[in-house]
Amino acid sequence: MTPAQSVQEFYQAFDNGNFERIKPLLADTLTLTEGAHNTNYSKTMYYAYFAWDSVFKPSYKVIDIQEKEDYLLAKVSSASERYAFLKNNPFVCTYKITMAYGKIRQIEVLEYHDANFSVWQQQLDSLVPWIKKTHPELDGFIHDQSLTGAQNYRKAIALYQKRNRSN
Repeated sequence: MTPAQSVQEFYQAFDNGNFERIKPLLADTLTLTEGAHNTNYSKTMYYAYFAWDSVFKPSYKVIDIQEKEDYLLAKVSSASERYAFLKNNPFVCTYKITMAYGKIRQIEVLEYHDANFSVWQQQLDSLVPWIKKTHPELDGFIHDQSLTGAQNYRKAIALYQKRNRSN
């Protein structure tokens, strides 16, 4: 596969919820970079992230891929229940993707397109304290990147939305 085909396959596999198709596309260590924050994942650790993300029923679509000399630029649209709640659905980003020996080694967020982080934060600022007060058993979901954390996040959103529909 060409690097562009590998990236396309990566996002298609994410879209289909198929980690077995993702694994062979990854280097032994994958680094996700957002601003100054780097997170390194083994394939096993990345599966935990994949499982967390999958709870929100995401869809991914590659809008554009450009091959540069030693990296790729991929503009990707993702939609999910979480992004819908955060009122940033779809969430479109441009990523710089670096390959090593034909495998994806690093994915760096370069640009958020049309993201409204003010609204995103407002949604969280209303959800998190309400959950802490009314459903303390779910408190901490926002920082829990495990499968259980994602399930609790999804429950929190559902409870919050149900409350709003009742009022």
